[in-house]
Amino acid sequence: MALIITFFIGFHAQAITEPEPGLIEVEFSYEPPIAVDEVYLAGEFNDWNPQRTLMEEEDGVYRITVHLEPGEYEYKFVIDGTNWQTPEDADDYAPDGFGGENAVIRVGEVDDAPEGPGSRGDGEITKDLLHHNNSDHRYFNLMTDNKFSFRFQTRKEEVEEVKVHILDVNNERIEELKPFMIYENGEYYRAVTEIDYDKFSYVFEIIDGSNTLYYGEEAGQEFDDVEPISVDLSELDVFETPEWSYDAIFYQIFPDRFAKGSSDNDPRKIELYQDVETRHESYIPDWDQGIAASDDPVLGPDGVVDGDNSIHPEAGYFAYYGGDLLGVEEKIPYLEDLGINAIYFNPIFKASAYHRYNTAGFEYIDESLVYYGDQEGSQEFFVNLVEKLDSIGIKVILDGVFNHVGYEHWAFQDVVEHGEDSEYVDWFNIHDFPVIPLYEQSETVEPNYDAWWGYGHMPELNLNNPEVKEYIFEITEQWLDAGIAGWRLDVPMDVKGTNPDFWKEWRDFVKSYDEDIYLTGEVWGNARDYLEGDEFDAVMNYRFRDAVNNFTGQGRITADEFHHQMMRLFFDYPEQAVYSLQNLLGSHDTQRYLTMLDGDKDRFALSKLLQFTYPGAPMIYYGDEIAMEGSEDPDNRRTMIWEDRGYVSPDQEMKEYVRGLIAMRNEHEALRKGTIQLVDLDDPEIYAFLREYQDDLLLVLINNSAEDKEVRIKSEQLDSSYSKVGMENTSRNNEIELSSSAYSDIYQGGNHLFINDILRVDIPALDGAVIKLK
Repeated sequence: MALIITFFIGFHAQAITEPEPGLIEVEFSYEPPIAVDEVYLAGEFNDWNPQRTLMEEEDGVYRITVHLEPGEYEYKFVIDGTNWQTPEDADDYAPDGFGGENAVIRVGEVDDAPEGPGSRGDGEITKDLLHHNNSDHRYFNLMTDNKFSFRFQTRKEEVEEVKVHILDVNNERIEELKPFMIYENGEYYRAVTEIDYDKFSYVFEIIDGSNTLYYGEEAGQEFDDVEPISVDLSELDVFETPEWSYDAIFYQIFPDRFAKGSSDNDPRKIELYQDVETRHESYIPDWDQGIAASDDPVLGPDGVVDGDNSIHPEAGYFAYYGGDLLGVEEKIPYLEDLGINAIYFNPIFKASAYHRYNTAGFEYIDESLVYYGDQEGSQEFFVNLVEKLDSIGIKVILDGVFNHVGYEHWAFQDVVEHGEDSEYVDWFNIHDFPVIPLYEQSETVEPNYDAWWGYGHMPELNLNNPEVKEYIFEITEQWLDAGIAGWRLDVPMDVKGTNPDFWKEWRDFVKSYDEDIYLTGEVWGNARDYLEGDEFDAVMNYRFRDAVNNFTGQGRITADEFHHQMMRLFFDYPEQAVYSLQNLLGSHDTQRYLTMLDGDKDRFALSKLLQFTYPGAPMIYYGDEIAMEGSEDPDNRRTMIWEDRGYVSPDQEMKEYVRGLIAMRNEHEALRKGTIQLVDLDDPEIYAFLREYQDDLLLVLINNSAEDKEVRIKSEQLDSSYSKVGMENTSRNNEIELSSSAYSDIYQGGNHLFINDILRVDIPALDGAVIKLK
């Protein structure tokens, strides 16, 4: 693969094919070893869409030029729609969550700017690397009617001070910005403050040695020579996320695999057709059986195995196990005892597949989850289930799959039957008629209608059709009326690609119903464009998962590198969104996290500690708390292990460990709402940070070493030069006074001595400490 890099001034999160200010031009090239029909580029920069970025072929080499902001990006090449290939000559590699690796490309900085860090105190300030943009929430973010955060960029390690002069109708005041992030060749400074007036202006002051520069609408040597940046807060909208999400601990339930309350509602059919009109019968394995390798995708009695709960990817892809919402109701005491307070259900709507991402009608609950043949009773049961969960403090969010429906959806079936005369023909994008039946489709016979990623069992909705939008809005309200607290939105980038304004209009509708409804999206890469305050409140935080895996999971990066990757989140996303993010380590779309770690439970537990002490809402994929394993889909969707099966049993020690983490987070508001501040211990294997909220101050220590560590911290090290990052003002006194002779460890138990101005903490290998300082 060859890379050609040039520079354009500016910034943007998505890959594009036309330059915008600040982006770097990158050419990807790939030469397949055999003849192929087409090659696409898929990566973090285009939401891993395998059909969005088509490469052009010349003499057997496929090329594409995209424009990216500086940073690291994971990617692969997609051959002929289904064959994902990792090149051999990438800058680096990272686990892809499915047992393989993604390629990593490092996109550089400004070509004509100085490389590497500067030198503090020498009086040199690189003007070209100073940057602030008050129309970009990454540099100016309004949190409440009068509270906001400033961010400012300088060259890395070059300046000694950054201040901001705030000018309102009565006076001028000066606030100090402190560094919070280093990214590539930039260092980023931050402050949070409040002001009593809507209209004001400000100028930054940058100091190094004897040199001072001022930065407003432009940069200059004298304050009076710089035009201040003007702001009118009354013209800005405050981005508010539901405050309950800051306290949330999500538990993800895949309905077919979590718990089985009845066999009377077992699905009768699978999604595969045996002829044009008839689907194959469903064979339901026992809950503790696995599915063996087979060339036949239709499961029968000979395809199941005892003594092994793994699910073979081909033979098991269409199999039901019969988990249901009746089972969820039975397991409410388990969930309550665990301590979680929010459930994210994968789809529960009527469908022909066990995953239910191919709905036959959003307005119908799948009766195989409740009472077979009784839609009214099933819906009533769900409403009562939501009420029962809510009564014990557990909220419910549902999976909204609004990009596509199933082949069996009533509107699409009307088109199949009536062709061009169907009243629903414009609900979809049909290429020609008649519609090719799903039974007749194959690798050589593609669907003659737009389908998600070309899969004929998932026809895409025409979201530009007002009737389709009205339908989605109606079923949205139906399930909000049922008492749910939020939505997780599936493949939102595909929806946005069809109708760029859909999510904005849908958010307005939902928030007009209840502003506390929580909206989170499935975005794997940088979700900045979805978190501007007019679409989602949060996203599934796969960036957190990847960084944790690289740090405590694989030991690939240092504590400092991990911290600055996380601070990149605080830069890319508004603070109020960060505290609402679903911080996950695994999901139904990834390998089980423990499997990614080759079964290393010490690193698994350490990653969990980091997950539960970090800003953002932790999310547990069902069974992770009992150390379940599983490879790629569908093996990552094994049935929940409720009892000892002889060959495998729930890890009760891990369950109690996770239960303790949940209790610790629920007890300490600092872990849910507090600021985070780096404590620099100059040890690449020890990650130390403070979490603070009102009178609750905690010191978190993560030992990512295979050796025990004797950590000694002077009180002056706690008065960090790094900014407190979060929702609280940064202008108040940062000094931490330690006066006790010992401080309690709310994680390990016991106390740590504070003698001769040194806090003494001994941490076992691959473990941590959470010390209550006040």
